[in-house]
Amino acid sequence: MENKENISDELIFKVLSNEASESEKKILADWVDSSPKNKRIFLRIEQLWKESEGVGDYYKINQKQAWDNVYKNIAPKRRSQILLPLLKIAAIVAIAYLLGGLTMYLHPKPQLAMSLASKEIHVKAPLGSKTEVELSDGTKVWLNSGSEVRYPVIFDRNQRDIYLVGEAYFEVEKNKECPFFVHTGEVDIRVLGTSFNVKSYPEEGLVETTLVEGLVNINKKGSSEQLELKPNEKATFINNPEKFSDNAGQQFIVTKDIDTELYVSWKSGMLIFKREKFKDLAIKLERWFNVRITVSNKKLTEERVTGVFQNESVEQALDALQISVPFTYKIDRNNIIIR
Repeated sequence: MENKENISDELIFKVLSNEASESEKKILADWVDSSPKNKRIFLRIEQLWKESEGVGDYYKINQKQAWDNVYKNIAPKRRSQILLPLLKIAAIVAIAYLLGGLTMYLHPKPQLAMSLASKEIHVKAPLGSKTEVELSDGTKVWLNSGSEVRYPVIFDRNQRDIYLVGEAYFEVEKNKECPFFVHTGEVDIRVLGTSFNVKSYPEEGLVETTLVEGLVNINKKGSSEQLELKPNEKATFINNPEKFSDNAGQQFIVTKDIDTELYVSWKSGMLIFKREKFKDLAIKLERWFNVRITVSNKKLTEERVTGVFQNESVEQALDALQISVPFTYKIDRNNIIIR
């Protein structure tokens, strides 16, 4: 029986294209049934194959020929790793790239782009929307509004790396032999099989890691010191102390026994806040509703508010906040001025 290393990509295409013989179908079926991992890989490939048929027709792309062109440009030593859930989409995007470039606007779906030079995938959640993606290893990632991740088409056999700007919730597929790393601008997070949230918007001057279950190790880039985080703990790394006068001079702050729902509920479409400063909530509301908020009342910025938003419009949210703290507001398209 053919194993993962030598299963033929030609055979995969023949089966998906309904061109395979009964004996070839049996070979692939035996391989799929040989392990849960093989089955998951094939089902994902099959799903993406079906989803991309319309794209292929629209751009008049020959799917098999497209992948052949990509395959020729991959070094021989990497060809054994070709069998990946992004097999067919790589072919379609690659050919579009070679023909002069293709930008896919899938709002409210993520904007997807692929670079042939680096063999990376780049996914960005549009402002005001959330996006869920599943990686080739089975890891699930939820992206909050305006956030983006990039990761290689082919994960290294010894390490899985993903790069984050913004906020994301991760459910990492366990693999003791291949640790999973989340890289932000200032912090690297190492996990094996864990559920956690990372917020790293550059303009906020901090990186927050909230652990729901499992175990993570966090370290500042360029430092050998590691911080171990346990469930229901939050680590805050301050990379711009000037913005946080209360914690001047501190870099890592660990908060224990937290209510993780406050930090991860966004992925389920809920914005929960508890005694949060109005200025911090305003930043969240900007991303949540894709608006620009200016708070001209400086005293208001330090007021603390509590509440839950789910299906409210921005006007309904502001009206509800007025019950807790007095203010007026004016909306001009996507600009909101609060006094």
